[in-house]
Amino acid sequence: MVIGSTMRKPSCSTDRKTKKVSILELRYQDVAKLQLEYATL
Repeated sequence: MVIGSTMRKPSCSTDRKTKKVSILELRYQDVAKLQLEYATL
């Protein structure tokens, strides 16, 4: 799992960067889902 490998890294700076990226990816996925829902409507 990519999440497990990133969480195992000791440096906090990389963890914070990965967390920010993951949050952006989650938001992007939510927007894509909303766009698909509106498209189907």
